Amino acid sequence: SYGPDVATDYLLEFMEQQDGGPFFAYYPMILPHNPFVPTPDSPEWVTGDRSQADPQFFADMVEYVDKLVGRITQKLDELGIRENTLVMFLGDNGTNRSITSPTTQGEVTGNKGFPDDGGTRVPFIAHWPGSLPGGLVLDDLVDTTDFLPTIAAVTGAQPPQGVHLDGRSFAPQLRGEAGNPREWVFCHYDPQWGNFGRTRFARDQRWKLYDDGRLFDVPADPLEQHPLEPGAGGPEAAGARGRLQVVLDGMR
Repeated sequence: SYGPDVATDYLLEFMEQQDGGPFFAYYPMILPHNPFVPTPDSPEWVTGDRSQADPQFFADMVEYVDKLVGRITQKLDELGIRENTLVMFLGDNGTNRSITSPTTQGEVTGNKGFPDDGGTRVPFIAHWPGSLPGGLVLDDLVDTTDFLPTIAAVTGAQPPQGVHLDGRSFAPQLRGEAGNPREWVFCHYDPQWGNFGRTRFARDQRWKLYDDGRLFDVPADPLEQHPLEPGAGGPEAAGARGRLQVVLDGMR
């Protein structure tokens, strides 16, 4: 048996057992994590060593992710609950550094474990045919702390009284409304293993400030190769440095 298939089978059985009632399921898909090895749909699954690891199998694993998502949505159809089920799909971190992917904007190399967009910016797709408009593309900042209040908002659940939540609901934006998008995102990364160092930054749509003082204009410098020194970049950069420094100071 293939591990991701076993996990998906478990999820589908769980959905069936709810007998049409409301449910919440969190499903970490395993794929496409390294080591990158053949899937049951790879020719090497039958003809070669299934345990061989090579970045060439990353694409096979991504295709298998699509297949598993298809199995899940097909089950929603079979149960007659597709229209009334919110499915949210997102990545947990950037792609492995051994992977370079072709895109319409050029090649993109993964940078998992590092704080630039290659390590911290991930895809997010929401699908809820009975409640959300299709084809909507948003560029609002979203942090994973935002998912709890969002799920609470769409389900009508009340968060515990007296508990501070760092996130804010993006449910209105999913519905095509203005909502209350966050102005900034804060990230603290200190894995304490390997060669990864402690990193803290705050960013908005354009600017990103690290706690060591490096400031980047992210759209103009997505690989973060040209930090702006204090005083450089004009009034906009100075204003951004001041705003984001307040965020960093507030997180100490």
